[in-house]
Amino acid sequence: MSYIANALGAITSNAVHNMHTGYPGIVISFDNVLNRATIQPLFRNFDNSDYSQVLNVPVAKYRFNMPVITTVSGGTTSHSHTIDYTNLQPIDMPLVLQVGDLVWCSVSERSIDAISERKIHKPFSDRTFDLSDSVVLCIL
Repeated sequence: MSYIANALGAITSNAVHNMHTGYPGIVISFDNVLNRATIQPLFRNFDNSDYSQVLNVPVAKYRFNMPVITTVSGGTTSHSHTIDYTNLQPIDMPLVLQVGDLVWCSVSERSIDAISERKIHKPFSDRTFDLSDSVVLCIL
């Protein structure tokens, strides 16, 4: 191979090795008030070294539409329940993680530092596909 082909191959390989899209990890700690976790990625770097723990990783919540249940008292001992499947209410269910849980994390294409503002913005950082921009999606 030519020098140029080798150089381009090395550049491409390095770029691909530093592009993270998702990974399995182990929960090291979980803050259920902030809904954030510390995750230890289970993959090794391409140089066979361990990745550092990823701190302050947001944990996904899931929204379900649940039917409204009404309880009607029929006296001191009898109650009846009606379930209205036409009147659904959204219920947010956070993932509750435990230390040692095996989880799947997705990595954002760009920095997620300002997503809590809930508006289109230019990311504060030039980071791309960085483990610090992970989100825990599910327990495996």
